[in-house]
Parts: sequence; C-alpha cells; structure tokens
Amino acid sequence: MLDTMPWLAEPWPDDLQIHINRPFLAPLAMFDERFVEGDLGQWIQAAIIAALAAAERTP
Repeated sequence: MLDTMPWLAEPWPDDLQIHINRPFLAPLAMFDERFVEGDLGQWIQAAIIAALAAAERTP
C-alpha cells in the first residue's frame, strides 16, 4: 500500500492540529496499550503505517 500511496508515510506538518472529539479506535489492537508519548499526530501516523504493513503481510 505504501508503494502506491507513499504520501501516507511523509511527516505531517509541525503546526498540524488534531482534534478528536469523538471516540477513537486505533487501527491495530496493539496500539490500545501504547500510550501517546509526545505528538498525537506521530502516534496516529505510526499506527496507520503499522496497520498497512500488517495488511500487506496478511494473505
């Protein structure tokens, strides 16, 4: 997936503001136990990239 959409792995702007005003489910269960350390945007992007990598490995 990242081969066809490499922009998903590009860093998000430092001034990006993310507002989550509804329940949020991480794309992978393992991220339920990972606390956000630092930037929420980086945490979300890491979860998305990990989910895409896992999807590519699943037949």
